[in-house]
Amino acid sequence: MMKTILFLIGITAVCLVLFWTHSLPGLGGDHTVKELLANPREFFDKEVTVTGVVGDTFAVMGTGYFELKDEDGSELAVLSKRGIPAQGQKTNVRGTLRQALAVGTVQMLVFVESPKPAGESSALKR
Repeated sequence: MMKTILFLIGITAVCLVLFWTHSLPGLGGDHTVKELLANPREFFDKEVTVTGVVGDTFAVMGTGYFELKDEDGSELAVLSKRGIPAQGQKTNVRGTLRQALAVGTVQMLVFVESPKPAGESSALKR
């Protein structure tokens, strides 16, 4: 009986640590553009948060586009229905990495921002 209780406490502690570290920036919650581009298969169709600086921007008929850049110059195209952050601003974007085009060894990736989470105010929180 005591072994079972200790086992359950241990499993609960491991789950809490994994959940906690996943939600902290830099410990599994946030990723860099370079990380996504270096190993895109790990991130395809999974909702993740990526951090970077906003580069070129434009919008067409309610869909925004901006480049998210890393300090090393890596760039990732972001599509958003939530609006466009200011150019040069450091920001976090939550969404899903998708493959837009693949021809031979060349592939174009796009990061599709998730819709506004329930309970978030209408102002952009970045």
